[in-house]
Amino acid sequence: MALKYFISLIFIIIYIFFGNEIGFSETSPAWTHFTFSFQHAGLIHLIINTLVFITASRTMEKFVSWKTLFPVIYMCAVIASFMAERSLPTVGASGMIYALFGMEVVIVLFNRSTVRQKALFFFAVFVMLLFSFLSTSSNFMIHVLSFCFGFIFYAVKRKRHFHKPLFPH
Repeated sequence: MALKYFISLIFIIIYIFFGNEIGFSETSPAWTHFTFSFQHAGLIHLIINTLVFITASRTMEKFVSWKTLFPVIYMCAVIASFMAERSLPTVGASGMIYALFGMEVVIVLFNRSTVRQKALFFFAVFVMLLFSFLSTSSNFMIHVLSFCFGFIFYAVKRKRHFHKPLFPH
């Protein structure tokens, strides 16, 4: 769908026209918890988050419509931001991205891939979380909480059979 590209365009526009003031920290206004996902700290941060956002979105849009997917991943990041570390200034779409990864874990658990493919996927998720944990400039709790919220959302959605087929034709 075009929404993932529209959101990516918003990332770029905000990066060009706004500073880091829409990110959140312990001294920022509460409204910044609703805007931090759209601001990025630098050009490399913007490029990587945008590419990963588009790629992860392509997978999930096969299973969840965008009218559901975007509000869910956005709210996962917002809720996580209120529960996460605030002493570190936080910007970026990684909360939404980790919510997408949490949803993808549910899909991988129940798909027909080989044990080796599943192991490779879970190793990649582990490495991403490990780098997030070890990074001094990353808000690890945003990543973990968003991941968990995305996982819970899709596990419940899948369990209630309120989803697109696991293997769309």
